[in-house]
Amino acid sequence: MKQKGIVALEFLLLFPIIIALVYGAAVYGVVFSWQVQMQLAVDRSTAAVMHLDRSSTSDPESSALSLAKQAMEKFRPSFIDAEDETATRCFIEPESDKFVKCEITKLIDRSLKIGYVPLPDKLTATASVAY
Repeated sequence: MKQKGIVALEFLLLFPIIIALVYGAAVYGVVFSWQVQMQLAVDRSTAAVMHLDRSSTSDPESSALSLAKQAMEKFRPSFIDAEDETATRCFIEPESDKFVKCEITKLIDRSLKIGYVPLPDKLTATASVAY
């Protein structure tokens, strides 16, 4: 009879720990997936600029920026709000006038931060390319 009580006690002590580990793994999996999707989007946006034929345009700066912004719209991850204009952006780097830089920023929801799961406040993916 004592054996059944010990098994129940072990279950009560270990179950919350196992659930916490599974929850932590799931949250980190989601956040890592978001980061990978964001990095792919900015990499593809800057890769679109490499297809620019500089001899066919009189203003390569605006053409490069236009190509990057079009690609960013096409490859923007679905979890990034389309109406939030600060989440995705492509611009000419101020330090060097021949580089296009694309960025995506995602703020981490407080609802994911339950317990002691240490998560960053935001995720950022950046990529630059010379045109």
